[in-house]
Amino acid sequence: MNLSAMNRSALALTFLGAGAIGCSYTQVFELAPAPDAGDDVEPPTAIVPDAGCGGASDPDHCGACGHGCLGGTCRSGRCQPVVLASGQGDASWPGYTSDVGSPHEGPDRLAVDATHVYWLNLRGEVKRVPVVGGASELVATTAQGPCWIALHGSFVYFATLAGEIHRVAKENGNAAAPERIAAAQGPRRAIHLFSSVYPTELSVIDERLYWADGTGVYSCPASGCAGAPTVVASGSLELRPMSFAIDASGVKYRSAELHRSTGPSSTKLEYSVSTFRESQWLGLAESTAYYELHGGKDEVYALATAISGATGVVRWTESAVTFLASGAAVPAAPRGLALDGAAVYWANAPPPRIAVEERTASVVRCTKTGCASPEVLAEGQIVPRAVAVGEDAVYWTTGDGNVMKVAKPAGASPSLP
Repeated sequence: MNLSAMNRSALALTFLGAGAIGCSYTQVFELAPAPDAGDDVEPPTAIVPDAGCGGASDPDHCGACGHGCLGGTCRSGRCQPVVLASGQGDASWPGYTSDVGSPHEGPDRLAVDATHVYWLNLRGEVKRVPVVGGASELVATTAQGPCWIALHGSFVYFATLAGEIHRVAKENGNAAAPERIAAAQGPRRAIHLFSSVYPTELSVIDERLYWADGTGVYSCPASGCAGAPTVVASGSLELRPMSFAIDASGVKYRSAELHRSTGPSSTKLEYSVSTFRESQWLGLAESTAYYELHGGKDEVYALATAISGATGVVRWTESAVTFLASGAAVPAAPRGLALDGAAVYWANAPPPRIAVEERTASVVRCTKTGCASPEVLAEGQIVPRAVAVGEDAVYWTTGDGNVMKVAKPAGASPSLP
């Protein structure tokens, strides 16, 4: 079964939970169909500048009266990207070659607050730059491979590939060493669908830190773990939690991969499973991973990828699972999911290509109710790696060492098909 087939059917899956022997759980999910690549889809409606505010290239009235491009230019009524920081090093995927820096040293995950964009350089740095532009600053040095970032209060939180959690003050003028607030909870375990150790996803919610690292899902106060963390969801060598979110109602969502110790998957690793809302399961029909979970009001959003190569962006509610975008609209490897009040943003990253000119991809968005084709906010980006959203702009990092931003298109809500 592939994602296209899943989009056109209701799935009824029964899973015998390892923690509840003799009990089974059945849930029916109604999946809204996504258009096929060959469907006749109306193209997005172009934004036409207001003739009373200037031309189609006016950066102070781009697409609508008073809509500024935040330092970028305006072309045909659309704001163009701005480089906030450059020369951070090459962060391309394995298999790429580049004459810019060394592989896997440059910018990856990023986050934004009202004044600054913060990002992690894979070589071992926390850096920031003002959202309005200016000189970049070194906040702190870290172990190599910092892999996830979150902002809370006056601190930057980040995880390492080793599974440790650290924090450092945003105003760390002397670049003091970060404080380790949680130790690794066990040996890191590979996630089959990503062919490697998956990054330790973390978030700070209501003064508590949560993270999933393949061994389990854990929590402790945002100030740090005085002792052992609280186990929110246990893992095992077979069940490997990789992503976690809490919606505004306090409902917990977990995604995990299942590795059988016996049977066909003990050698092929062909079974994966995702859990949401405690005891609801999806994924046994095909090795499909749901990752980068983000909680909404009464729902969760996630990226999806299958071992068959199918990808998508999904929205889970209490009664349904909807693919907001999938198929040809989400090529290769979506990453960097981010939300605001109206839309879901991500990077449509390309498959690995050796030639530099083939490594370009786009930063896109889709309404939270779905879209036939995502709206392209920036194209021609060299391997966009992660996305963050502020009040009036979208930010991302690129594989050739840049931190970028673009003003959101004119209008209070996305103008999407």
